[in-house]
Amino acid sequence: MSVRFAIDGRAGTIQVQGRDLGLLEQASPKIRALIDGREHPTDIITLSPSEDDDIDIESIRYILENIGSEEQLRIQGPGPETLSPLEIVDLSRQCNALYFYDVHIQHFSGLWSRLPNPWDIISLPKGVWSWRIPRRKDIHRDAWGSYANAAWMLEKDTEFSDVIGSLVFDTKCDSILTAVPCLKDLKSEQDLTACQHRIG
Repeated sequence: MSVRFAIDGRAGTIQVQGRDLGLLEQASPKIRALIDGREHPTDIITLSPSEDDDIDIESIRYILENIGSEEQLRIQGPGPETLSPLEIVDLSRQCNALYFYDVHIQHFSGLWSRLPNPWDIISLPKGVWSWRIPRRKDIHRDAWGSYANAAWMLEKDTEFSDVIGSLVFDTKCDSILTAVPCLKDLKSEQDLTACQHRIG
């Protein structure tokens, strides 16, 4: 069995078949519902990018074309070939697509390790309060929201806590371009509490 997908704004279709199709249906109840809801087995399913949720054509394409290879990496680990690096803005968009299409994150859990510049936790010297740490300069502030979004989605709870603390206390950032509702408005105490509740 195979299913063809179209992405609004992209020419042609993407055919997903065999084991990859089974993985996709298992990973995403939302996409499985779209497959099951077709009137005819040859109908093309159209998926759409969303500017409001920072989901682009490439992030949707990645899910459709890489579900099998990501699953293999998850089970077997990286092979001798080098995984191509993934910039944080692109990773954040892929995370938005994963969230929007309700893809179980374990199928793409290796994405964080592809960051060439990961968010490292700066440990506190004994007796120094967090607000006395010098402002971090290794990662540009414009990228902090993308790190928070990706860390939340990929269940990197320690990194998420550190990034969100930096965003709230060390910037004037009040929103993140994301598909995750509780991260959209950092000024909303209710939203932020909902996001932090997941990590205790």
